[in-house]
Parts: sequence; structure tokens; C-alpha cells
Amino acid sequence: MFKARIFRLPAQLFTSFKGLFQKKSKTILRFVDKRPLTSFFVLLALLFLLIFAGSFLRKPKTEATQVEAKPKEVSVYSVGTSPKITVQAQVQKSGVVKIVALTPGVVSKINVVEGQTVGRGTTLVSLSTNYQGGNAQGVQAQIANRQYQNTVDTFPTQIDLLNKQRDVANKTDENSDKLRDITNQSVSDTQGIIDYNNSTISQIDASIAALQASNVGGSNDAAIASARAQRTQLAAANAQLNSSLRNSQYQASGDNPPAKLSDLQKDIALNQLDLQQKSLELGKDISKLQLSLAQVMAAQMAPAAPFAGTVERINVRVGQSVNPGTTLLTLTGNKSELTAVAQVPGSIARAVSTVEPADFEIDGKVYQVTPTYISGEATDGSLYSIIFTLDREVADLLADNGFVNIHVPVEVVSDDGSTLVPLDSVHQTQDSTYIFVANGDHAASKTVTLGALQGKFVKVVSGLDTNDFVILSRNIVNGDKISVK
Repeated sequence: MFKARIFRLPAQLFTSFKGLFQKKSKTILRFVDKRPLTSFFVLLALLFLLIFAGSFLRKPKTEATQVEAKPKEVSVYSVGTSPKITVQAQVQKSGVVKIVALTPGVVSKINVVEGQTVGRGTTLVSLSTNYQGGNAQGVQAQIANRQYQNTVDTFPTQIDLLNKQRDVANKTDENSDKLRDITNQSVSDTQGIIDYNNSTISQIDASIAALQASNVGGSNDAAIASARAQRTQLAAANAQLNSSLRNSQYQASGDNPPAKLSDLQKDIALNQLDLQQKSLELGKDISKLQLSLAQVMAAQMAPAAPFAGTVERINVRVGQSVNPGTTLLTLTGNKSELTAVAQVPGSIARAVSTVEPADFEIDGKVYQVTPTYISGEATDGSLYSIIFTLDREVADLLADNGFVNIHVPVEVVSDDGSTLVPLDSVHQTQDSTYIFVANGDHAASKTVTLGALQGKFVKVVSGLDTNDFVILSRNIVNGDKISVK
């Protein structure tokens, strides 16, 4: 009975509150209908009051706690170490050659297949002048060969003829000398006759004088006349003999023009023969050179392998017309050298370290390489060349004329005390340029003076010490607590 009363009590309370609520709600609704604006502000004030009371009642008690700043992890760069500048180098494979057409023509035959190993001098492709297979340059080579062969065959005969003509010139000169000797001998004989005739004339003159002295009554007139006639004949003979003697003396003398003319004729003949022989020898040499030139021109129609290697690719087909420069095929040598050439400004070329090796990465593997040569003069415009010789083990990983990024160490400290630092470490404002350095476990800023850029590095003229550790991270301010990675 008591329990039943207890359970009926909440129901009665609920019924009482429900009636009260319905009665008050009607009153409130009538008030809202009569004064809507006033009702809105009343409700708004009640809402703010509830919010304020809730925040005040729910606010937890704060405990005073001190949070310690967490150090920032930073990357640093040690001043004085050799930075590495990334340069792009072009790969050059000395053993990889693109065989190109050196003359226009038509591909008449391809003598190799891709993947074939060939020896040095192997004919790779045959070209022709026309589509019927004619080879004009080959014909010219045959003509030059026949001409040269004819020159070679007739050369000994022509030399022999020249030698015989020399003998004729020499014999002619000897004959002239012999004739002068004979003339010299006749001069003595003629002089003897003249002397004898002069002696006879003297005797006749004496006889004529004796006859004239004893000519009494003209008894000796006939004898005198006969003697005088004989003397006249001898005098006329002596005149002819003296003329012949003078001519013989003129011809026999080695100092007179006839003898000199003979010597000159001999010299002229021998010199002309020497010139003819030189012309023959020159003609023979030129004929041989013309044959070589014709053979070279003919060889352009049959490109051959410059070295032993493997045919990588054939770029033409039979019947295709090609022009000079058309790629016929690609040949890879068995013994090839692999180099990489980087073109850099002069300031970088002069700063490249020759002590520390450079490095480059291929397929996740790092290879080290040392510059083989650094040009002392600009080789490509205003750029200088750095030449690297790469290991043959990377030859298959790099393409000819491709590019590879090589990280080259450079000297950081120069004679003027300047040094290189990464460009990312430099902070600039409108008024100053500064760099953060690690000062124990805190970051400290240093005002610096900058110089020229060199790749991803910049030259610091002043403001840094050689033992500073430059902070590369950009998320710090002066005085931040740091930890080096």
C-alpha cells in the first residue's frame, strides 16, 4: 500500500506541472503575440546570461606551468671545407661513331646486319651513282689506274732515251774538242809550209837580184821573168795559207766563241734533258696522286669500318637515295674511351679543386672521378672546359652526347680571405645581409659582405671566420636553441 503511494506520487507531480506549464505557456504566447520585439530581447538577454553563467561555472582551475622551448634541428656547413658545385657535362664516347654518307648516291647493298661484329676496314654499305648500280667514281678510279700504270711502264724507256740524249750531247762536245785538236795540228803543218815558201821566196829574190846584176844586153830577161812568176805563185800560196792558218787558229783556240758555243750547247742540252727527266718524274708522281685521289673518291661509295666493333643500328635501306651527312649506321668500338666535358665560367674553372675527387650518381650508385684537364683558355665562347675521363663500367649506362650531373669540389678560400658558402644560408633585409652560425647550442647572426655568385654558392668577402658552422636551415631566428642534425 505504501509502495503504491510512492509510485503514484511522481505521476501526480507530473500532472500538476503539466497543467501549470500549459496555463503559463498560454500566458507567454499571448505576451509574445502582443509584444514580439520585447519578447525577442528578453530571450536574447536570458541566453547571454546562461552562456556567461556556464563559462564561469565550468572554467577549470589553471595551474602555473613553465614550458621549455624545444631545440630546432638544423643542418650546418663548415666554413673552409670544399663545397661541390653541380655542373652538367656532356658525355662523349670515342668508340661510338655514326657512319654517314660522304657523297650523294643510292644504297645498292648493305653488307652487315645489326649486332654483327666487324673488323677494321670491313665494307659496311655499298653506294652507286644510279639505280642500275653504276659507279662513276669507280670508273674514274679505273681510268686513273690505267694512266698511272702506263706512266710506270713507259717511265724506264723515257729515262733511257734521256740518258742517250745526254750521251749524244757529251759525244758532240767531245767531237768538237777532237776537231779543235786536229785543227791545232794542221796549224803547225800550215805554218811549216808558209815558212818553207817564205824561204823559197827569199832564194828567188836573191836569184832575181843576181840575174839582174849580170843581165848584159838583156841576156837574163827570160830567166828573170820566170823567177818573178814563180815568186808570185809562192806569194799567192802563202796568202791563202796564212788565211787558212788564221781561221784554223781561231777555230782551234778554246777561248774563242766557237769553243764556248760548243760548251754552251752541251750545257743547254744537258739541262734541258734534266728538266725533261724531272717533268717525267713529276708526271709519274702526279699520276700516282691522281690514282690515290680517284681511289679515295671511289672509297666514298663503299663506307668501311674505321675500327673493329659492333653494328648497333642500320639507318638506311637498299634503294634509298642518300646525301652527304645522311646517317647510314651506328658502330660501337670494342675499345672505347668515355669522357665527359663540362663548360663552365672562368671563375669556376679556376676554382675547381684538383686534389679532391668529383662525384656523380647513376642508378643510385655514386662514382668518383678526377678532372683530367682544365683548359686555361676559353674554348666555347666565354666558357672554359673541364674534361673528365669516366670508367668504362658506366659506358652502358650513359648515352653518347647525353648529359650527366657531376658534383665538382671547388677551392673555398682565396688569397683575399674570401670563402664560399651555400646560397641558401644567406638572409637579406633592406638594410643588411646576414648569416646564422652555430654558437654552441644557439643560433647567432653575423653580418657579412657578399661577392660574386658561383653556381649554388656565393662568395663571402668578410664577416665569417674559418671555424664557423653556417646554418643552412631557414626556420630559425637569432637566439633560437638548435641541435645539429
